[in-house]
Amino acid sequence: MLTDTKLRGLKPRANAYRVADTNGLCVEVSPTGAKVWRYSCRSLAEARAEAPARLNTSAGW
Repeated sequence: MLTDTKLRGLKPRANAYRVADTNGLCVEVSPTGAKVWRYSCRSLAEARAEAPARLNTSAGW
């Protein structure tokens, strides 16, 4: 499970990467340092990742 401390510790890399939480929820960290929550949902027709919220990086994350 991702905690506040773990989220603050995620640093940007050369390529975007994802860190899994639970039940399809994950945080994607971009090379610019932006952190976006993504939720993976699957149906019989397709699989996709939705981005319901973008974290405010100016708040210290």
